[in-house]
Amino acid sequence: MAWLLLREARNRAVSCSQGTLAAMLGMRRQTMNRIIKDFERQGLLRVSYCRLELVAVDRLQCRAQDGG
Repeated sequence: MAWLLLREARNRAVSCSQGTLAAMLGMRRQTMNRIIKDFERQGLLRVSYCRLELVAVDRLQCRAQDGG
């Protein structure tokens, strides 16, 4: 998930719906929503309508390398 956010980000933001991200990973939107909420609680990103702002890019890169 972290690698997808980093790949899709433009100017530290991903501008697509959670449903679209879920489809890219072959998962349900509800599952994607739980992961995004968890990332938000950890301070990795900020959520707004059809936009995810990457707050801690360095920590997301570590997650991506760890397979997260």
